[in-house]
Amino acid sequence: MLDERSTDPMIRPKHAQTIKAKQLAKPIFEFRALEPALLAGITSLDLRGADAQSFAAAALALEDLPSLRRITFPQDLLSSVAEGDCDANGLQIPDAVARREFATQAFQDFAGRVTDVQVVKIWSYGYRAVSLRGNIESFASLDTVRRLVLHPNTRVFEPNGQGMAELLSSMSRLEELEIADEDAEQSFASTLYVPAWKNSVRLAALRSFAVNTADAKVLAFVSRIAPNLEALDITVPEYARIDAPREDKEVVSLPSLRRLRIAGPAHGGLLLTHVRLAPLTSLEICIDTSPTGSAVDCGELLPERVALPHGLRLYLEVHCLVTVENFAALEARCSEAGVALTRKEHSSLAAFSPPMRARGQAASQARFAAVARTLDWAKERVEKLWEEEDTDGVQEMCEALRQVAERNLLETR
Repeated sequence: MLDERSTDPMIRPKHAQTIKAKQLAKPIFEFRALEPALLAGITSLDLRGADAQSFAAAALALEDLPSLRRITFPQDLLSSVAEGDCDANGLQIPDAVARREFATQAFQDFAGRVTDVQVVKIWSYGYRAVSLRGNIESFASLDTVRRLVLHPNTRVFEPNGQGMAELLSSMSRLEELEIADEDAEQSFASTLYVPAWKNSVRLAALRSFAVNTADAKVLAFVSRIAPNLEALDITVPEYARIDAPREDKEVVSLPSLRRLRIAGPAHGGLLLTHVRLAPLTSLEICIDTSPTGSAVDCGELLPERVALPHGLRLYLEVHCLVTVENFAALEARCSEAGVALTRKEHSSLAAFSPPMRARGQAASQARFAAVARTLDWAKERVEKLWEEEDTDGVQEMCEALRQVAERNLLETR
């Protein structure tokens, strides 16, 4: 078990901790009452919901968080924090203005250490692109960011979103890009003809791209802006339509792509008809469909025109309650092509998977329900163990709930 008094990096908490701005405004942080080992385990700062006071507290705490590398904030954070500059009559409060200015400067001074940025609540990216870039630069240096996650409610790869092209073209070291939208299906057809995307954006360092789309043009888009992309993760909306290319149309080549993951309905496999799979070493097909009374026909998952490269590792992932039909036909096709086929099942623990593996409103609801059920069970389990005087069982539960206890300490003190 971790000794909270130790500062040895080899025995710090194993899992990265996220701290929220409102927590940093609590006395336990204000008076530096937390042990260094717990502070050293904090790698992520979440500024969602921050007001003027907690924003300033977060800025003051930066120097005490040596491992902090990730910052999450809403697009309008700086403007909402500035609302605390005035009193009820609209008159500026000098001390409040000074506090906000000092806090903003502290974040800018810290920006060179931030490598992971997540921007949420992006409402109208096309018309506020310059504002978004400015906000990102308030918390991170564009040339040091390695991972960028955007949560828009609109299509960001549209002509009126040219600021997106300008933003990414300034992020020369970006390695991971995720457009983690739950409501806006991204379209890429129009971007192929926009000069900004066509001529100026080259993300040579980008290795991983995740997006929600059914537009096969995403493959041509990626081949143009990210020639060295190694991993592509596409989530296909449930009711999206995907058309197969014409027989005479040349498919897209992504020479550096090694891992392709397609999650969504069974017909999402049609995207494979638009890309040459020769360089792939890993192909994951995750059938994300309602498990109640559902069935997946494996004989129709991969269109006949899709050539599976020899040596490919193909992973088929379905919910454990989904009926899988004609699996033998898929096995035979893979065997003939020299492809290693592995069938995986979503278990009851799927809701606890990272967001990359399970995104969207339905996944969020599943995670909430799963956590609630687990907490109810844990309470009943501990009570039963106590009644039975099972000290070993209680110790086991203590160890399992260690991270929950650490979170409780951060939240309530």
